[in-house]
Amino acid sequence: MKDLFVLSILIVSTLFGQKISDTDLQTDLDSGNSSGQIEKRCGLSSPSMEEMTRTRIMTDEWLNERAGRDHYPVHVLVAWHVIHTTSNTGNLSSSAIEAAVQRLNIEYNEEHNVFFTLDTVTRTANNDWFYLEGDLYGEEEEAMRQSTYIDPYHYYNVWSCDMSGTGAGGWNYFPWWNPEGSYWQGTTIHYTFVNLSSKTMPHECGHYFGLLHTFEGGCTGGDQVDDTPAQDDGNNIYQCNDNLDTCPDDPGNDPVHNIMNYASDACVNEFTPGQDDRMHSMIDNFHPGLLENNFYFPNLYINGVDFQQDDDGDYMFNPGETVRVKVTVGNSWGGDAVNVVLTLSSEDPRIYISDDTIEFSNPIEAGDVTFTLLDWFLVSANSNATPGDVPCTVTITAG
Repeated sequence: MKDLFVLSILIVSTLFGQKISDTDLQTDLDSGNSSGQIEKRCGLSSPSMEEMTRTRIMTDEWLNERAGRDHYPVHVLVAWHVIHTTSNTGNLSSSAIEAAVQRLNIEYNEEHNVFFTLDTVTRTANNDWFYLEGDLYGEEEEAMRQSTYIDPYHYYNVWSCDMSGTGAGGWNYFPWWNPEGSYWQGTTIHYTFVNLSSKTMPHECGHYFGLLHTFEGGCTGGDQVDDTPAQDDGNNIYQCNDNLDTCPDDPGNDPVHNIMNYASDACVNEFTPGQDDRMHSMIDNFHPGLLENNFYFPNLYINGVDFQQDDDGDYMFNPGETVRVKVTVGNSWGGDAVNVVLTLSSEDPRIYISDDTIEFSNPIEAGDVTFTLLDWFLVSANSNATPGDVPCTVTITAG
């Protein structure tokens, strides 16, 4: 049996040619950054025991009425309201807002079938609204929301301002606290946390979808989700330690990597299947208007990769050979994908990519799976290279 290479492909989808630059990984405004005064990621207060029990029963009943755990895709239109001072402090760049929405898509797309589109950005200069103080349901926040909100039935409204006076990085009222069409639906976030790297937006959006903190009620409480282990509600919630077990009488270690925890941005990166069920149940019950949003863009994916025209004809990629790499692309749902272009890249020195582009001349309609007949990637392997997995990235762009 011959030694061979396997291309390990990471897929990056870019619609309408939008890209997030490296600068958007950082906070948007270095000057006037008051994030040092932020004491905690989230300022939301705890729900009552009756609320927790009621929403737990609601989710259980919702699951019992379904044949499986697969969830229909949800399209969330985002209306972002930039609140800034008359001297422009807090007037976030469009790219920073796009990066924050991209972070939502990174955390919610693939495994949870929730997709976000930045639809509207409003900008308002108001010093009183920008410097938010106090606690939940404050007068200035109410005035800000009431004057700027857009159709909460179909839009996820987000307000960015300076929340250092509250001590919180953001908050989002639980969806059952207010009617679906209320301006109290949606997130208020500290403006310096609006970027690609911050996980405050995914955390607050979790509350928008009815998720509780993983440490809710400590070891004797719980977030009403079976597969998030019990977690104490002390200073441990800020730690990123896989061996942490603050509720030793309960199964499992602390869910330090869960987005609904308070660990650092670099630490938190996941939701559990049980949280996925709960959020879709809450969407059905408290945000049903979101289910009326149509998808106007495609959802492209790589369906298969084949090696062709290799030097010895065994359809394997061996050291010293040059192969054509044919890629099959699918469009699972949404609008037609036009001007689709695939670009292959790799930093692995064992291979050389002499043709890194595949262009699709015909649109890919929703539900279609297709490939290009006369276009392919052309890749060569060094003759003395050690065989094995070759990390590659395929970037998909569509017009």
